[in-house]
Amino acid sequence: MDECKNVENTIKNREETLMQVYSEFERGLFLLGATAVEDRLQDDVPETIKDLQRAGIKIWMLTGDKFETAESVSYSCKLIDDTFTFFKIQSY
Repeated sequence: MDECKNVENTIKNREETLMQVYSEFERGLFLLGATAVEDRLQDDVPETIKDLQRAGIKIWMLTGDKFETAESVSYSCKLIDDTFTFFKIQSY
């Protein structure tokens, strides 16, 4: 763990070096189990969003999720559909 802290405080090649450190202590591990959680939309979210859009209210979605997750949630809550232009803005 000290090695991780040292690398996290470096500036040059930080991400690359962190990945090397992680891969070192991830060797020989075995998966014992896995679980998944599905977040469900609250009732009436798609209808509420459509009502707001019909009222002329602009809705933006800002998320820290992966692009695929954000896009999937956007479609499921009817924030976007196939007629929308979907912009992906990413910063590193």
